[in-house]
Amino acid sequence: GPSLYLKLSAALLQQKKDAEAMDVLTEGAAQREALPGILAFCFNHGREFIDTKQVARSIPLFQFMASHAPVERARFYCLLGELFVELGQTNSAMDNFKAAVGQEQTFPEAFVQLADLQFDTARDGKEAGRTLEQGQTRFPDSPAILFALAYLDHMTGRHEDAIPLLARIREMMGKTGDEKLSSGFYLLCGSVFERTGRTDEAEKVFLEGIAVYPDAAQMLNYLAYMWADKNLRLDEGLIFVQKALQLEPENGAYIDTLGWIYFRQGKLDAALEHVEKADRLMPADPTVKEHLGDIHHAKGDAARAVEFWKASFMMDPDNAAVRGKLETQGVDTKKLPRKPPAAKAQDAGG
Repeated sequence: GPSLYLKLSAALLQQKKDAEAMDVLTEGAAQREALPGILAFCFNHGREFIDTKQVARSIPLFQFMASHAPVERARFYCLLGELFVELGQTNSAMDNFKAAVGQEQTFPEAFVQLADLQFDTARDGKEAGRTLEQGQTRFPDSPAILFALAYLDHMTGRHEDAIPLLARIREMMGKTGDEKLSSGFYLLCGSVFERTGRTDEAEKVFLEGIAVYPDAAQMLNYLAYMWADKNLRLDEGLIFVQKALQLEPENGAYIDTLGWIYFRQGKLDAALEHVEKADRLMPADPTVKEHLGDIHHAKGDAARAVEFWKASFMMDPDNAAVRGKLETQGVDTKKLPRKPPAAKAQDAGG
């Protein structure tokens, strides 16, 4: 009977004879009455393998489920895609995400997951954009796809294009009233407004988001840094970044923000202490190097300031402010070598 297939498969899995176990399960699945029990067996053992860090062993079980559970096939293909990503097998992951979006019974997040992997792989956003547009055609009112499109626009520098997409999400969620906007929505929306120079709107969105998600460390830090950069509301910003650091004490970006607020307040020794710590945590960050240069310059050490400004400029030669500081000190920036740029400390993802 069906139970015999399950007992035998369990025994074979325990002996790590996984291929033989799958053969037994395949044979048992030919009996229609045995299939529900076999699918439950595969799911439970697959999850157990994942929980015990045996990801590779879980894959045949979920592949079996994708083959034998047509209604949930897209979700199992997505799960397989995630498992292959964890194993570092990008091509297999891509194949499974593509299989997921190709199912008649698919779901919006399948397009998002495929686009995420495509963007992570290519970084130019074109293929990911096409995938999300296909998803939007299939699911025109999906907040998940609209958010992914807005995020892709933001990540590829098309910040203005993200604004109407985010406005549409807010409008849609406002109409339903049964679900609050995510902390990620507020973070992205505030970031987009800040990048497009609409700092008043960015501040309003961040404050709204923090009221809903008081422990959203990234938002707390982003707004604190935004204020510090403009030399505004420093006492409030100090409270916000200190709270962010209570949540993530070793986050270099947040430590840099704290140091930058101290710099703005004229507390140069405290500023140097914290920005030096941020530099130890994020030695390839051009913003932190620039801040170190600014602090040393304020302390009257022009030679050390130039040293750090040079390091910052070599990582980020597009930074006109750093170029100006160096040239004021008589440095010919055209002769400086270039190093690969790093993600800036205060970016939305930092």
